[in-house]
Amino acid sequence: MKDSHLLGSQARPAANHLRTFVRLENRGKKVNKIREIRKSQGHTLQSLSEMMGVSASALEKVEKGERRLKQYFIARAAQVLRVDPHDLANGQEIDQELRIASVVNKPGVDQPNILQNRSIRVFNSTGMSIPKDQATNYTACPSTVWADENSFAVSIPVVPEEVESVAPWLAAGAICFASNKAPFRKGGLVVVDQGDQFVLAQIQSFSQDAVNVAPWNGKKMEVGADKIYPVVTINLK
Repeated sequence: MKDSHLLGSQARPAANHLRTFVRLENRGKKVNKIREIRKSQGHTLQSLSEMMGVSASALEKVEKGERRLKQYFIARAAQVLRVDPHDLANGQEIDQELRIASVVNKPGVDQPNILQNRSIRVFNSTGMSIPKDQATNYTACPSTVWADENSFAVSIPVVPEEVESVAPWLAAGAICFASNKAPFRKGGLVVVDQGDQFVLAQIQSFSQDAVNVAPWNGKKMEVGADKIYPVVTINLK
């Protein structure tokens, strides 16, 4: 009995040392603002984790910087909290997961996609245009667009210099996942349906029925709100 008591007393400092080590490791490093924004919106760990579809323990570890921040995790948190994912990340390094944009079989064709709930069509760009009439290609679908059956993805052809200067992390070849269920916001990156092709643009202003956009190639224009697909997730190259 005495020996087991001594064993317990010896084990506790080791656990405390581990916690201290984790805190020291995170000192000076930028950590996300999920906890801060969660509390400001009145969410508990349990309520937000349920809304995100993750465990409360996983969410707590990410909030404290004890677990690496994954791209799908920050994108899902930003969607639920309705904030910009880059503001939410707060400069913390984000792990890019190749599975978010890996080429897969469409569910039901040959082998089903077992890594994601489903996959969506991706439109590859040629020059500064993204033609809609092209060979079918599918990419794994991130959680941010699972709920939208009409969502799709486009590859970024070229990043204009003026965009590159404010978003140096964005590169040609990156894949943008778009969904018409996402809200509009001024300055937001969107995909515009022009009938035979898609174009990438940024929102200048919008009303209930119309949106003024500045395309990456071409003049500013006003289009119907039903032709606008906000970009909700970008797989960085």
